[in-house]
Amino acid sequence: MNTTTLTAPASRTQVPNLGAIAARAIRAAFSPKASLFAAAVTAAVMYYHTLTIADTIAMQHAVAVDCLYAAPWGIAWLIRSIRKGGAR
Repeated sequence: MNTTTLTAPASRTQVPNLGAIAARAIRAAFSPKASLFAAAVTAAVMYYHTLTIADTIAMQHAVAVDCLYAAPWGIAWLIRSIRKGGAR
């Protein structure tokens, strides 16, 4: 005789909340420390391009691209500063 019993699992399986994980990752990537790091790296790369590229137009293009790469962190910094200013 084969008898089967149904039992509930001891604990529920934890399903990750991908939305919260993504929000936390974006918040960390655009934190004040990450923005400061991005600004410092961008300034160093811009200085490097200014010193190493002899052609004026090519150097200006490289510096402009560097600024575009740093733009998301600059925008995040601007939004943070506006919120701080409005909260006073």
